[in-house]
Parts: sequence; C-alpha cells; structure tokens
Amino acid sequence: MALAAGAVLPLQAGLNAQLALSAGHALWASCVSFAIGLLLLIVVCMTVRLPRPSWDDLASVPFWQWGGGVMGAFFVSAMVMLSPRLGAATMLGMVLVGQMIAAALIDHFGLAGFTPHALSLGRVAGIALLITGGILVRLY
Repeated sequence: MALAAGAVLPLQAGLNAQLALSAGHALWASCVSFAIGLLLLIVVCMTVRLPRPSWDDLASVPFWQWGGGVMGAFFVSAMVMLSPRLGAATMLGMVLVGQMIAAALIDHFGLAGFTPHALSLGRVAGIALLITGGILVRLY
C-alpha cells in the first residue's frame, strides 16, 4: 500500500497541475482536489459503516492535531505549483529527500507520537545517498 501511495504521487501532481490550468490557479485546483477527496472519503466511511465521531470528541481535540490537514493542503498546493516547473522526477526526488530528512529527525526525537529511533551512521548514509540521487535526477 505504501508503494502504491508513492506511485500515485507523480500522477496526482500532473493531474492537479492540469486541473490548475482549467481552474485558473494552483490553489483553486488544490481546493477542488481536496473537495473530491473529502467526498470520496465520506462515501467510503458511510459504505463501510464506520461510526461517526461525536462533535464533542472533535471539539476536544488539541489544536495541534489538526495540523495534518494544514500540512496536506501545503503539500498538495506545493506539488501543483512545482510539478510543471520541475518535472515529476525532480519534484518527487526533492520531496523524498525532504521526507527522509524530516522522518529521521522525527524518529530520532520521537516526535508526533513515534517511538524514538536514534539517528545512526547508516541512516545518515542512506539520506546522503538520497540527496545525491536527488541531485543526479535534477542534473540529468
């Protein structure tokens, strides 16, 4: 499932970039993309009959837990804006490098509820290879 999620990212970026041309701006394309995703998720939740969270439960959520939606909006909007300029491979190469650097730091410090995993020489070497790969994709 993780591989499939990664595989659809360049296609999503391209489709949303084309949508931006029709919608008139990348941010409107992002809004439409999120609206379609929201509708689909509501249909799926209703189809599998998931119990709806209560409004009281949602109202008591700490403010920082809503950050995932903000980050998702930033991510999709950035992909819509950058994919036509950078191309799918360069854009996703840089996204992957950014994700791995952030993930290694999140793991190291145990942020966002993750179990801490110390930053090791092997992890640093892996990230360095990813950075090298991102540079090579950009140059060639």
